[in-house]
Amino acid sequence: MKKSIFIAIFGFLLILPLGFIVLETKLFELRIILERRKILNFSFSSEILRSKFEGIISNKENIKAEMKLNHLQSSIINTKEGVALEPSFLHETGALLINSVRSLSLKAGINLHLNSSKIRLLEHAFALERNQFYKEAYRTYEESFDQFGKTSEEGGFIQLHQGFCLAVQGEFDSALKPLLEVKANHPGTLLSSDAEILISLILKAKESEKEIETNLDDPEKRAKAFFAKGNYAKALEEIEVAKLNTPELNYIKGYSLEKTGHQPEAIKEYAGLAFSDKNKDIAIKANRRLLMLGYYYNAGTEIATLSDKNAERLGDASEAKEIKVSSEKLKQPSKNLDDADDKKENLIQAELSKQNQAVLEEVIQKSNQFLKRAEIAAPKVLIKIIVSDSNPVYATHIIINGDEAKLYSSHFPITLPTYSIESISMDKNATKDSKLVMVKDSTKQPFLKASVDDDSITIFDKTLKKKISINSSIKIEVSQ
Repeated sequence: MKKSIFIAIFGFLLILPLGFIVLETKLFELRIILERRKILNFSFSSEILRSKFEGIISNKENIKAEMKLNHLQSSIINTKEGVALEPSFLHETGALLINSVRSLSLKAGINLHLNSSKIRLLEHAFALERNQFYKEAYRTYEESFDQFGKTSEEGGFIQLHQGFCLAVQGEFDSALKPLLEVKANHPGTLLSSDAEILISLILKAKESEKEIETNLDDPEKRAKAFFAKGNYAKALEEIEVAKLNTPELNYIKGYSLEKTGHQPEAIKEYAGLAFSDKNKDIAIKANRRLLMLGYYYNAGTEIATLSDKNAERLGDASEAKEIKVSSEKLKQPSKNLDDADDKKENLIQAELSKQNQAVLEEVIQKSNQFLKRAEIAAPKVLIKIIVSDSNPVYATHIIINGDEAKLYSSHFPITLPTYSIESISMDKNATKDSKLVMVKDSTKQPFLKASVDDDSITIFDKTLKKKISINSSIKIEVSQ
């Protein structure tokens, strides 16, 4: 009797820790599965696939949509729960027990090395892809693909991303190969459906390419047509062969370089346009791309800071602030953040620095010099114009012709509807001897401030109030 009780107690004490080990091992396996599913649900689900790939093929230049997509991608890629994916000795022991039992019933065993390193490698590939390092992302996917195989779910998913990385670089024929393999190896699955979407978009892009080459002879028109269709590789080819060089085509070149994964060259092209007085509209667009590269695509804080300063010069500070604030939300750390994200970020920065260092140093130096020259050379702006529903505008002189008013500063003239101007006065930095002067029909009238109505300007001085009709050209300048 006592012997039976002893055996029962001993058995219970033996089974209890073994049960705990098995339970802990199953929980660890569940964490691996959840992490894997989190990654495999990313990007090429149908909705994100369409918004990401169609956005490139149709060339939808929409910064707000681009920021939103980046937030969506990052929320799925980043593993910020502090999940430990390396199996311990306890888990290895549990796996041995479980696989021993499963082998008796001819069931497949579990593999706890399915695999933290493989998952981290996939995450790194995702991060490279999101940051538009497509060549590096493709190579990283290739490295992880060797560990899975074509018929596995992971293998099919990797091939989808490889197809995407090749397609955005304009390698359409090469991109079709892995996508067709996904269809053949995973029939009737979501992977096959996503591959079908990508294939149809690539074939559509190839048709557009043929139409443009057949119907357009002029290299500039072809470059613009390829760009409009999101065929950035062909747009670059046309610009390089014909040596086209205008602000608009240089912007197309920069954007095409960026979207085909050539970030250093894109930064150099954008900087040449943004830190310039030649074309304000193009300068603003190029500067916004530098802001996106600095804040969203790991081009570095120096690029972001310089572009912020330049946005103030260009009168685009509100857009710059929106990009900055949005990116800060993207990078907010989780309470349980582990070191994995820091390591991943460092790997991306390493990829960037290898390619970008020399270019970035040159761009930063030249851009800083430009901003310093612009600041020193800029004359004091002494006229303050209050515009309805906007921030004040500053100018050296104003010319009003009926419904149109031109405001001249040290950089670019600004054209506004006359009715949008509410008041004109001296800047706070004006000296005591400074006065505004209105010149109309060769007659000069000094004043301190003015208000604008639909068809007239009312000027004020210490003892003067006078309404002047806007029936001929009026110039307002500063007298010191």
